[in-house]
Amino acid sequence: MPLKQGKEPQKETPPPETASSLPPPYRGTTAGYDFYLQSIIEIQKSVGAIESSIKHLCERNLAHESKLDSTSSAINDLAKEVHGAKRVAWIVGGIGSVLGAVGIVFLNKILDVVVAYANSQLPKH
Repeated sequence: MPLKQGKEPQKETPPPETASSLPPPYRGTTAGYDFYLQSIIEIQKSVGAIESSIKHLCERNLAHESKLDSTSSAINDLAKEVHGAKRVAWIVGGIGSVLGAVGIVFLNKILDVVVAYANSQLPKH
């Protein structure tokens, strides 16, 4: 069977040689390391912007906390009022139940009297 074209046996090649010494250090410009100075100034600006953003967020957080405190106190007041309204409803319901039971007993007696009177007044056939 003949070998297909394009497939040749691969030969091992030795790796390329590496440098024998380290590259020379970059010193920036010769006018006194302007590059490093500029990068430090930019980093300082970025840090200053981050600090001002953090201060602004802290102020907003304090404003939100004060709003939440006032809202929570209003909710507590409302909860106390609702609890008081529940008590009043239970008391009124209890009194209404007692009066309703007494009223039903009186209505039953009145109905007994009316039925007895009606039976005595009807003619017998």
